[in-house]
Amino acid sequence: MPHILVVEQHNDLRAFFVTIGKDLPGLTVHAVSSAEEALAYLKQEHPKPDLILATVGTRPMSGVELLRTVKEDQELTGIPFILMSGLYELNEDRAKNIGAQGFLQKPFALSELQRLIRQLVPQK
Repeated sequence: MPHILVVEQHNDLRAFFVTIGKDLPGLTVHAVSSAEEALAYLKQEHPKPDLILATVGTRPMSGVELLRTVKEDQELTGIPFILMSGLYELNEDRAKNIGAQGFLQKPFALSELQRLIRQLVPQK
């Protein structure tokens, strides 16, 4: 079953992503509130996620810093990564230049999120 790790600091948005996971058959979503929590989760002894979806603006470690850390780790580097941002200084080209496989500008359409998930998550 495909598994997505979501990194989002806002409670309501984390709940939204978990709900989306329930609406897409065969998908599980684990949501954390910070990049530090995400790294701790990724180091645990459980199957690695098939996709990481992270907000750029998490603090103290940003989603961009999390992306770089994941891509430098030999065990994690193959996990596709989507960055999300409500800031206009980041766009899809810049996100891909720093190693992300996808980018979502907040607010985004649910259909765009679903398209990226289908594109990047292997069907099991």
